[in-house]
Amino acid sequence: LKAISRIPEIFAGIEIKSPLLSRIVRTQEDGGLFPSNLAEELDWFIENFDCRKAAEGKFEPTQGIDENYDAACDEIDRIKASLDDYKTEMCEEVLRPNDVAMSQWKYANTKVDS
Repeated sequence: LKAISRIPEIFAGIEIKSPLLSRIVRTQEDGGLFPSNLAEELDWFIENFDCRKAAEGKFEPTQGIDENYDAACDEIDRIKASLDDYKTEMCEEVLRPNDVAMSQWKYANTKVDS
């Protein structure tokens, strides 16, 4: 992908007779259609996504990119911590024997389709 961003550089200084080809390989600043900041955009993409997973169609954003995503991740972490606190409380104070309760604890309906 990074090699693609060098296309305008490769064709710089070459007289191109085809108007269509000229528009394709010239940057927007030079009257073409090629994105001027393609290298920067690709760098951002490569830094923020696992390219191997993306090639498989699995896009996993990372925290620090989108405020809404970050807030959702923080809320999920808070809920998981709350569930862990509840589990500990129930296993230590309510359920007997404690060690069996802790080892056999299961949450119901935790799958996406349930």
